[in-house]
Amino acid sequence: MTKQFIAYTRVSTSKQGTQGVSLSEQRRAIEQYAQKQQLSISAWHEETITAAKRGRPIFRKVMNSLHRNGGKVGLIMHKVDRGARNLWDWAYIGDALDRGIVVRFVHDDVDLQTRGGRLSADIQAVIAADYIRNLRDEVRKGINGPLEQGLYPFKAPRGYLDRGSGKAKVPDPLLAPLIVSAFRKYASRAFSLSELAAELEIQGLTTRSEKALRPGSLAKLLRNPFYKGTVTVCGTSYTGIHQPLVSESLFNRVASPRSRYRSLIADRNTTANKHDVAIGVAIRKRKLCPHKPLPLLQSCDLSAVYEIILPKCEIILRRSVNIFPVLTFTCI
Repeated sequence: MTKQFIAYTRVSTSKQGTQGVSLSEQRRAIEQYAQKQQLSISAWHEETITAAKRGRPIFRKVMNSLHRNGGKVGLIMHKVDRGARNLWDWAYIGDALDRGIVVRFVHDDVDLQTRGGRLSADIQAVIAADYIRNLRDEVRKGINGPLEQGLYPFKAPRGYLDRGSGKAKVPDPLLAPLIVSAFRKYASRAFSLSELAAELEIQGLTTRSEKALRPGSLAKLLRNPFYKGTVTVCGTSYTGIHQPLVSESLFNRVASPRSRYRSLIADRNTTANKHDVAIGVAIRKRKLCPHKPLPLLQSCDLSAVYEIILPKCEIILRRSVNIFPVLTFTCI
């Protein structure tokens, strides 16, 4: 008879770790059960992650350890739903039982060595999985309801403030003007993402942790349709009832790929800019080193540039001492 056991305790969130059926209470119940049944706990494993989705790392580690010991060590848990709330992970426990590994649940008095006990545990596992499905559906209803009313049921984006459940977001008197300024400056094509992020940091627009916005984060902010009055969740758009910060025309100018690629060019001189863009076209077509100076071209077709510049690259145009353009590529 197996006397050595691995104990596994789990909660879904760190908050549950100190409240409700906490990790300490689960451990105390397992210790009392092991003492009463004269069982020895050789190892303790705690995990703070939901069991609704498969792929829990510590749970997988415990199951692999049981298989390596070949049935010499058993598994003890507080309840069936502490082990699995999805049928995929419950199948792992069932496979361990089929391999002769002893599995015990402190709270659920079932004998998994019998067919009736296995059936009872299977039913409890199915109920636990169905509970998660029902909870997921109710959460989805709680989200879709406000969305259809034009409300955003999540944390307010930068530039807006939360007023509580069931109320529209309101512009932040401190950050909203900076958001509007960011859209206007980027639409002017006078700033690259890196330059605009640096200027916004000086003005006070940073991340929630008060760090400078990265170009990628700034690009995501400028493409958020919430600022033009549209609430978009999982690809579905709703007309928001909150106050937009920018007009739809301004948002479209900023968010369109054509505007995005053109505004990535940091050279402010229009004439030189056309020449440098033409150099960039020539370099990509001829597959030349981007750092190799080339003679200025007298004309170019800007419409061809949009098909040539890579979307994930920012082209910073500079001029060397000998007036020849030099290109450097920086990923954003």
